[in-house]
Amino acid sequence: MKNSPFKNGKPLFILLCVVLTKLAGTDGISSHTGKPLFLTPYIENGDIETGRTLSRVGQLPNATSSVTSYSGFITVNKEYNSNTFFWFFPAMNNNISAPIILWLEGGPGTSSLFGMFVINGPYMMHSDMTVGLRNHTWAKEFSVLYVDNPVGAGFSFTDNENGYATGQDQIANDLYTFLQQFFKVYNEYSKNDFYVCGESYGGQYVSHLGYKLYNDGLPAEINFKGICVGNGYYNVRQFISQKEELLYQLGVVDLKQAASMKKIYDDMTNYLDKGEPYLAEKEFEKYFDVLITYSGYDFFYNILFTEDPKEFSYYVDYVRTEKVKKAIHVGHRKYRDSSNAVKHHLKLDLVVSTSTAQIASLANNYKVLIYNGQFDLVCPYVSAERFLLNNVTWKHSDEYRNTERKIWRLKDKNDVAGYVRNYGNLFGILVKNAGHMAPYDQPEAALDLITRFIKNIPYA
Repeated sequence: MKNSPFKNGKPLFILLCVVLTKLAGTDGISSHTGKPLFLTPYIENGDIETGRTLSRVGQLPNATSSVTSYSGFITVNKEYNSNTFFWFFPAMNNNISAPIILWLEGGPGTSSLFGMFVINGPYMMHSDMTVGLRNHTWAKEFSVLYVDNPVGAGFSFTDNENGYATGQDQIANDLYTFLQQFFKVYNEYSKNDFYVCGESYGGQYVSHLGYKLYNDGLPAEINFKGICVGNGYYNVRQFISQKEELLYQLGVVDLKQAASMKKIYDDMTNYLDKGEPYLAEKEFEKYFDVLITYSGYDFFYNILFTEDPKEFSYYVDYVRTEKVKKAIHVGHRKYRDSSNAVKHHLKLDLVVSTSTAQIASLANNYKVLIYNGQFDLVCPYVSAERFLLNNVTWKHSDEYRNTERKIWRLKDKNDVAGYVRNYGNLFGILVKNAGHMAPYDQPEAALDLITRFIKNIPYA
């Protein structure tokens, strides 16, 4: 067989892979789904080319077109058998030197396949379970790496409770380990410019991983250039502060209800100041419980809608089908589009972690893009604007604070795409007519946004 892993006379290595696969929990494997592909043993054995060849994604069912891609698992912690799933799309324009974007979803616990199928990936799902190509995908000119993060989200998994992350340092360490191995398998991309991007609670992952790359020193395999966060969550105070005033001004709550929410926020911050995060987390949950009661909204990601768009969930049933699981090399592994286990382990992290210092350090040394959709009620633009102006202290804080915000228009169009404040490495951008998932709401504008950022093209 041309691609047989038995070539080069390595039967013992194959036996090792089988044993590791058994340890990874492959009981109940169906011949229809195949076996999960673990790349770490191939890296350690020096048989990288075989692992890479095996990682090529097969034909996706019901897909109108095929896009070259690679997927599999990389082991990030052997002690706990923690394995991270990825799906990598080299740039569709075949530019081998194209910058690479790592995309991380938030939640915590949301699979990054949501980002791939719904936000900015090359594929998009239709209601009839057919797969088409997205017109404004970020993968046209950039290589995009979607990672189910942290361990426990999506197809990523661990066999030990201790494998679940309870804070940002552990998540950053796992991602760091993942990236070092990833660029050994796909080493021709290791010199390409590399950006860490994500949205929502993924803003924590992005900023902490970026800071680790900066603080620990860049591995030879990673040419880190900057971060990009959409509608990000950076700390709980920034996340909720004055939100009730915005909701009141938008008519979502009345004055009495806004005052009630402000009281909950004050109680939460008082608990945090007294070092009682468990009680603070209870108030955090209470804040959103009463908001749901007051507003009737089940969906806070765009003020124009009260329920999730149906197309947000089309992909979930699709990736759980046997043919898709076989094509992307996950075998029998379960798929969790939103992991309760991850959420549980990061409950306290929601109220105690912060990315303020990390973003400041990154802005001092790398490019930083913070963008927000205009209509988001979860991580609104005004919160991000105050955060950048008042909390992120970096070497050009005064200049950034005093620079004029400019109008950003799409190329060759008169339409206003949004507004940009920029000085040096730091960009704060409002995306017009968009919600929490700005690239979903405004795909053309979002593609223009990321393209200008990476290629250093002025917005105005």
